[in-house]
Order: sequence, then C-alpha cells, then structure tokens
Amino acid sequence: TFPANNGDASQVLTTDGSGTLSWASAGGGGSPITIGTAGNTLYSSGLSGTGQGDTSTGQNIILGVSAGASASGAYNVNFLGQNAGNAATNAYESNFLGLDAGRNASSANDSNFLGFRAGYGATSAQRSNFLGYNSGNGASGAYQSNFFGFEAGLTASSALNSNFIGYLAGRLATNAANSNFIGNGAGSGATNAANSIFIGKFAGSSDTVSITGASTDSAILIGSSTKTGG
Repeated sequence: TFPANNGDASQVLTTDGSGTLSWASAGGGGSPITIGTAGNTLYSSGLSGTGQGDTSTGQNIILGVSAGASASGAYNVNFLGQNAGNAATNAYESNFLGLDAGRNASSANDSNFLGFRAGYGATSAQRSNFLGYNSGNGASGAYQSNFFGFEAGLTASSALNSNFIGYLAGRLATNAANSNFIGNGAGSGATNAANSIFIGKFAGSSDTVSITGASTDSAILIGSSTKTGG
C-alpha cells in the first residue's frame, strides 16, 4: 500500500526493510531530515512552522534534543546541543553551542555563545561573544561585548562594549559599560565602574573593595586584589 500523496511531484519513497513505505520528505520541500533518534534534527531551509525549531526561513543547522524549539526570528543559525537556542528570539545569524547555550536568549543576533548555558537568558546581547561555562548567563544590556572564562559576565547588566576575560571576570557586574576586566575575578561584583580598567586577580572586585559611587567611574586598577586608590 502506498502512503497518501503529499501533494508534491517527484517525491521519493523509502522502505524500512519490512515492506513499509513512507515519503522521504513531506510536501513543501523544506521539511527537516531526521537523523538518529527523534529530536536530533538537521534543518536546511524553508523552516517556518515546522515543529522543532520553529524558526524563520533561512539556512539553519539545529542539532540536539529540543534545540531551537519554539525559536523565532532565528534564521541563518547554528544551534548545537540539547536545548541550544530553545525559545530564542531575534537571534538570527548566531551560533549557540552547548547544553542550554542561548536558551531563552533575545535580541542576541550576530552572536556566538559557546559553553554550558553560555548566553542562557541573555537579552540585548547582540553582536557579542560569550565563551565558557555560564559565560554571559543572564546577561542583559551587554551587547557588543566579549566575556571569556568560567562564569565570565554571569548576569552582567549594562556592561555593553566591554571585555571580561578570566575566571569569574565581570561576574555580577553592573553599570560597567566600556570597561576591560582582565584576570581571575577581575571586576567580579563591580558596580558603577563604567569606562574602567581592572587588571589582576580580583582587581576591582567587590570581594576586595566596595565598588560603588561615581568615584570609581573611569578607574584604572592594576594588581592582585587592588583596592580603590591602590
């Protein structure tokens, strides 16, 4: 028995080896190609409204259980890993690689989130690079920034145009726009530290100094555990 016509001409039938025939692809030409177990899906084009990875039409590769599920405005993307890009919006032309990478991210277009939960829930983080476990997780208003390291830039807010490099660098930082925090824990917990340069292990970190008030704006702190004025 042949399966019902799917509406397109020149479609290919496949067999499961036991005599059961099915269409190799559904009508419309843009259906996903399932490889391996259900939920691991490779998309190519014409993806609007096709189940997992409900993305806009574009050239996409979405691999992983629930990767790209319910995503929208996410054309020309690579979502690789379980839940990578899940529910992401306006994350077009981006690469999310890792478990939960870029999940629930919004306005994160032209970005690269690489690592476990990198960029998870990030908002207004477009044109950014988050690399490392939990890097940029929950970051907001952190567009055009680079967070490199374990939990670098975790939940950072208003940290646009910044570079946080090192283990915990810029973690929990707020109002730290146009800043460079370099070193393990540099600028961790810093607030109102815009236009600043903190270089060294925990330099300018709230673990060693209370970074509050306008006096720390445009500060330059160099040295391990440097305090304000050091």
